[in-house]
Amino acid sequence: MRFAQLDTLRFVFASIVVLGHTSGWDKTVPSGGMSVDFFFVLSGFVLSHSIIIKENKVLIGEFVISRVARLFPLYLLSLLILFTVSYLQNNPPGIDFVFFQNIFLLQNIIPNGSLGYNWPAWSVSAEFWTNITIFFLMIKHRNIPIAMLLCFYCYLTLLNQQIIDHAHMQKIFITTAGSYRCVAGLSLGYLVYETFFYIQPLLKNGKLILTLCSLLEAVISITILLLLFRDDLGSKFTVILLFPFLILIFACGKGVISIFLSLVLFKKLGDYTYCIYLIHAPLLVYLRGAKLLAQTDVMTPLIYAFQVLLISALIAIPVYKYFEMPSKNYIKKISRFHNAN
Repeated sequence: MRFAQLDTLRFVFASIVVLGHTSGWDKTVPSGGMSVDFFFVLSGFVLSHSIIIKENKVLIGEFVISRVARLFPLYLLSLLILFTVSYLQNNPPGIDFVFFQNIFLLQNIIPNGSLGYNWPAWSVSAEFWTNITIFFLMIKHRNIPIAMLLCFYCYLTLLNQQIIDHAHMQKIFITTAGSYRCVAGLSLGYLVYETFFYIQPLLKNGKLILTLCSLLEAVISITILLLLFRDDLGSKFTVILLFPFLILIFACGKGVISIFLSLVLFKKLGDYTYCIYLIHAPLLVYLRGAKLLAQTDVMTPLIYAFQVLLISALIAIPVYKYFEMPSKNYIKKISRFHNAN
């Protein structure tokens, strides 16, 4: 089962990230950084579905390979592009511990005081290692109490430190605030899936369900949008609390908006989201280094941010078709061949 409407929502939130990184959050969506929390919750939901729907027959090795195939090739390509741009602009990265942290997606697991070379990928770093160390076993055993505990503990810790949005590289104990944010979001996504798992069979097609779901989709979406344009801790945490309801109601696919977002045109946008998310940072480095954009985001007009989004999307189309999907399939094919022998 493919949740095309949720992929479209992923594209919407990725677009907010691109606009914020290009022209600054205050000029675009002040609390748009909360989009990353949506990614975490959605990832927890989708991964839970992929494991549970197979009746927990997925092995840890198979899961790790699938995560490597999904996340690493495109990430490494984005690093290669970024290194090339930096070299051409006479600012190559040094070969040191931080370099290897970035290569192995450890930049947001082991604190080093920076977001990493491709700064949006801090979330990819947190998600990959959380997936294979904590998340898989929790889902495999469908441990709801552990998920609730992790969710409560991580969000409480972040709130205690007065950080929710832009909580990524700050050190908390032996890891980072970004890792806490990721563990909480993935756990919350799993809890959303367990709820969906039990209510989905109860939802029958009918005018009443269509009307009710359509109303809920509209109310939750508008409320989140309004809160994203506010810049206070309370609004940001409220958005986190609303993300599970947004994902749950859209996953049901019974409302007018979710039906509309599941159309083939929008589904393709969802396919390109990961590439857009990773490629826009190297693009910004190039454009700013070439003086085609202002050196800082707050000095960049919003119209340019939409152009950066468009260029990123256009780049993503061939990259998705000729690199992202072939490399993902190749890694899985090699893995199956190795296991067969």
